[in-house]
Amino acid sequence: MKNLLIGVMLIMLIMGSGYLMIKSELHHDASAIAIQKQKAKGITTETQLKAVFKDPKKKEGAKLAAYESAVENHVLPRSKHFQTAEEAYKESLKLKYDK
Repeated sequence: MKNLLIGVMLIMLIMGSGYLMIKSELHHDASAIAIQKQKAKGITTETQLKAVFKDPKKKEGAKLAAYESAVENHVLPRSKHFQTAEEAYKESLKLKYDK
């Protein structure tokens, strides 16, 4: 009986710590995405958007946030293609200039 109690306590401890780690990671990811979106809110011209996409240091999340900001600010039309930010950007350019 004593071993069963120790085993149950150990399993509860492991599951609790795992839950807290996952909860912490989700909160961290959500705050990082919010910060990226806040930084990219100022995309008001195609030149700014082009600079974001040409920068090799920018990751996919930053490019996608910049693209979304440009669409919200009516710089480009929204693309139906959402495989990657780069492909959505290229298709939006085609939609805008092939009219």
